[in-house]
Amino acid sequence: MQKFEQIKRNQAAVLSIQELIFLSGLAVFAFISTSAILVFLVFPAVAPHVSVEEEVDVFSDTIYLRHCGGEPVDAKELEIDVSINGKSYVYSSADVSENLGGKDKWELSDVIEINTNDKWGFSIANDEDVVVKLIDLDSRTLLPKIRVYDESTASSETDVREYFFSNYAGNCYDGSSWSSGVVLDLNALKDYDETNWVFPEGDCFERLDSYGGMNEIMVQGSDLNSDHQGFSITFGSDEFENFVYAARVRMIFYVEDFDPDQGKGMKVRMSVAGRTHESTLTEGGWYAYQHTFSPICVNDPSEIEFTFCDESVDSEGHKLTLDYLCTSLTEIPAPNTR
Repeated sequence: MQKFEQIKRNQAAVLSIQELIFLSGLAVFAFISTSAILVFLVFPAVAPHVSVEEEVDVFSDTIYLRHCGGEPVDAKELEIDVSINGKSYVYSSADVSENLGGKDKWELSDVIEINTNDKWGFSIANDEDVVVKLIDLDSRTLLPKIRVYDESTASSETDVREYFFSNYAGNCYDGSSWSSGVVLDLNALKDYDETNWVFPEGDCFERLDSYGGMNEIMVQGSDLNSDHQGFSITFGSDEFENFVYAARVRMIFYVEDFDPDQGKGMKVRMSVAGRTHESTLTEGGWYAYQHTFSPICVNDPSEIEFTFCDESVDSEGHKLTLDYLCTSLTEIPAPNTR
């Protein structure tokens, strides 16, 4: 009888220990779960900052989505919802990764091509019947994008405004010496001598034999390397209101004469928001430059920078005298996140 009572007491003790362990486990689980919920609420996932350009080609039944700026997007966290004539379809994260050739990141200049006929058996009769949504699954938010239209549509859907650059990175000549870190008054570059030159409608890069200049600023960029193999001058803008998909840059500048036979020719590369335009100058003098960089996809003023880059064999003596610098931005009132 005593042994039986002892066994009962031992069993009760074991049960008490098991209950204690079970309750402790529940408490730990509850604490971890609550902490995870609090972390999720206090520190929610943030969607990547990205600029996306969308184009719908009705002739090939293809939707093009181009990554044209910002952070890489995790392919496994990206889902694309496509609505055609009110009927919805899902392009999964697995489809996105396969479209990118197995890459796990959607990065700058990568293009996702979705052929609606091959994927879902539907043709695109009108691009206005297509609604595309880019969903970041981690943050559960829509990623912004803009749709690129043809010229006839763009003329009615967009706004073209003229802006002047306001920021400068490089060295400035004060008349006797060069100084770095100088804050330039770029208001002097807002006009030019229109009696000697008028910009044409299209792109141009012409030498001006009779131009005299008005309110010049002499600048010199930072060396690209220690051997003076070129210099880069950057002008930026801190103002514009909407999304931009085209930037036309107008520039009038002067370079001193140089001997191309001695490797002094200027191999010039202009760039805006990842788009580039190259040319070579064979002699000095005044030049008028006009070029439209398109398509670009920009929603932040800091991304509008015009870089004049001299990649000559020997550009140590090359300096730039500016008389006029302006950009006309083609803007879209709001990102298309329909």
